[in-house]
Amino acid sequence: MRVPRGYGSRAYFSHVDAASPSLTNPVMRFRRVSYITALYPFGFYALEAAWMKLIAVTTGSLVAAFFGARLLCVALMMIGLYFSYRVATAVGVPEWIAVLLLVAIGFLPLTTMVSSYVQPDNLVFSLVPIVLFLSIKVRNEGLRPSIVACFALALGLLSITKYQFFVSTAAASLFLFGMALWRLRLSLARSVFSVVLIVLPTISLQLLQFWVSFAPRNHAPQSMAAPLYASLQAGPAATSDYILRVGFDAFLNYFVTGGSTATYWGVLGWVDTPLVIVNEPTEILLRYGIALATIVTFVVVVFVVSRNLYRLVKLALRSGIGKALAVASRDPMFNSYAAFVVIMFTLYVASDNVFGAEGRHWYPYVLAAGMCFVWYGPKVFYRARTPVAYCAVSVFAIYALFAATYATGDMLARYYGDPGGRYIRTEVKKTAVARDGYVVGVLWPVDCADYHVSEGVPQKVFPVGSHLKVDGAILQQNVRERVSVILDNKEPLPTLSGQYNYLVAERARSIQLGSGGFEALIRTEHLSPGRHIVAAYVESNGKGSTFSRILPVRAFFLYHQPPRGRTADLLDTLGSCGTSMAIGARGKEAQDINSNHAQ
Repeated sequence: MRVPRGYGSRAYFSHVDAASPSLTNPVMRFRRVSYITALYPFGFYALEAAWMKLIAVTTGSLVAAFFGARLLCVALMMIGLYFSYRVATAVGVPEWIAVLLLVAIGFLPLTTMVSSYVQPDNLVFSLVPIVLFLSIKVRNEGLRPSIVACFALALGLLSITKYQFFVSTAAASLFLFGMALWRLRLSLARSVFSVVLIVLPTISLQLLQFWVSFAPRNHAPQSMAAPLYASLQAGPAATSDYILRVGFDAFLNYFVTGGSTATYWGVLGWVDTPLVIVNEPTEILLRYGIALATIVTFVVVVFVVSRNLYRLVKLALRSGIGKALAVASRDPMFNSYAAFVVIMFTLYVASDNVFGAEGRHWYPYVLAAGMCFVWYGPKVFYRARTPVAYCAVSVFAIYALFAATYATGDMLARYYGDPGGRYIRTEVKKTAVARDGYVVGVLWPVDCADYHVSEGVPQKVFPVGSHLKVDGAILQQNVRERVSVILDNKEPLPTLSGQYNYLVAERARSIQLGSGGFEALIRTEHLSPGRHIVAAYVESNGKGSTFSRILPVRAFFLYHQPPRGRTADLLDTLGSCGTSMAIGARGKEAQDINSNHAQ
C-alpha cells in the first residue's frame, strides 16, 4: 500500500497521537512473555523494549516510540560503521581505501534499508566489528584486563542476538585469543582467570536466555535438517547427489542469482520494490556484471586461501605448528567471514533452504564481503595490489552512490507516488469467464495474514476468525489488468494487484514480469466451518467483460475453536500459521514455475 495523504506532516502525526492511547501507563493485554522469545535470542528485543519504555515514559507518544525504535537501529548502524573502519585499518587496509569502502557500505541500499527498520541484524552489525576490533587489540596489546572484559561482554551480547554470527565470530576471535595465551606463556592461574573472564558473560547470558525462552511445548519441533536426514536414509549415492545439487543451488542463490542475491543487491522495501538504475535493461546488465564480479572474486579468494594454506604448511614444517597457527589467527575478520560462509552453506544444504535465504542474512558481514573484492582478492597482483584495490573500491563506491540515488527515487515512487494500488473487489460473472482461457500464472496456497513464526509446516486448517491471505503472480508479458479473487465461487475478495514479486523477477530475469504479483485478504468471522475454495481471474480486456483463469484453485478448512484445554492446544498446533516455512515452500514453487507450466 502507499502512504495516506498528508503522511509525514506534523498534523498527520498529531492526529495519530490524539487517536491513540497514551503510553505513559499502558494497559497490558498479556501478562506473559511473547512466543517469539522461544524462537529467537532476546538480546535485541530487550534493548529495544528498554529504549521504547524510556521514550514512552518521557513522552507518552506512540509516534515518538515508533520512530525512536527505528532511530535506535540507525544509531547501531553508525556504531557499526565506525568499528568497521577501525577493523579494516587494523588488518592492514590503507586509510583512504577504508574510507571509500565505508562510503560504499554506508550508501549501499541494503544498509539504508535494513538500518531503517527494527531488526536484530542492526545490533549484530555493530557487535561483530566491535568483537573483531577488540580481539585485534588483544593481539596487538596483550591480555589487558580492560580490553579482555570489554571483549567478553561484547561476545556475550552477540550470543543473545543471533547465534550464527556468534559462532562464526567466536571461532575466529577465540582462535586468536588462544594463540595470544600460547605466545605470552602466562602462568596457569592467570591463564585460567583470562579464560573464565572471557566465557563468563556468554555463559551467564545464555542461562538467562534459557530461562526467558523456556516454555513447555505441546508438540515436537521439526528439525531443520530433515531434508538432509532423509537423503542420508536413502543411501550414500542419494546423499552425495543431494549435497552436490543443493550445495550448487546455495552457491547460485547466495552469490549469483536467486532470492538471497536479489534482496542483497536489487530489492527494496519489504521485498516489494525493485531497484532500477537508469532503466530495466541497464539494471539487468548491472546485475549480470555484479554476478560475474562475485564469481571471479570467489575464485580468486579461494586461490589466495589455498596459496596461504600451502605457505602455512611449509611454515609449520620449518618452524613448528604453533608458529603457523599464530600466523593463521592474525586476521579475525577474514577467519570469521570464512566460518560464516561455511555455516550458511551448511544451513542451506541441511534444510534445503527451508529458512528462505535473504540478503539481510549477510548484512552484518557486508564489510568482510566488500574486503574480499577490495582487499583480499587483489592479493594475487602482488606489488600492484594497492592500485588495483583503489580501482576496485572506487567502482564499488560509485555503484553504491548511484544505487542510493535511484533507490531513493524508486522508494518515493513506490510508497509516496500516485495514490493507487488499493484493495478492490471485482465481481466475476460466470458468463464473463472465457472458455479455455487461461493466463500463465500461479495462485499460491492460502496462508495466515498475521505475522507469525511457527516451527510447523504450512497449514490448510485455521480457526474461524483467522485473518487469511492468498497471493499469486501473473507470469505473462503485457497482462497487467486487475485481478479478481473469488471465494467459494460467489464472493469477490479485496485484492491488491500489480505488486512486485522478487522471486518471479529473479527467475524470469525481468523486472516487468516480476510486477505481476497480487494479494487478496480473507476475513473468516462470517464463514462456516468446513472446506472453502479460492479461485483467481484476471481481466482480459481491461473493461471487466471478459476474464481468464489463473491456476490452480486453492482450498482451506475452518473449524470452531473450542474452550482452552488440551484439545484446543492440539487444534492450535494443527492450525498454526507457518509464515517462515511458507516462504521456503513458496520460493521452491517459484523456482519450479517453468516445469509446472510445461506440465
